[in-house]
Amino acid sequence: MRTLAFLPALALAACATPAHAGEPDATYTSAKAPAEIAACIDEIRNTKTREIAPGHFRTERKNGIGIALVRWDIRANGTGSTIEYDAKLGIATGKGAAERCF
Repeated sequence: MRTLAFLPALALAACATPAHAGEPDATYTSAKAPAEIAACIDEIRNTKTREIAPGHFRTERKNGIGIALVRWDIRANGTGSTIEYDAKLGIATGKGAAERCF
């Protein structure tokens, strides 16, 4: 009986894992400034970017209970930016639209 109670809890824990756990799904580089890319993604995806540290911006799309499903990390890299993309699910991520910002 304990095993039966444990399995649903394990399944729920997997669903609650944030998008930024582990390695990013894709990494890009751009000659544009991080703030410019972040503002563009915000406009396209209707999100709000947070500045984590100077030159490091994070945009997330969360589900109804606040778990990040899609994450963009944009960091300064010399004269341009490095952009990391991570998605918990591969559905309706907006990746193609956001890539136009780079």
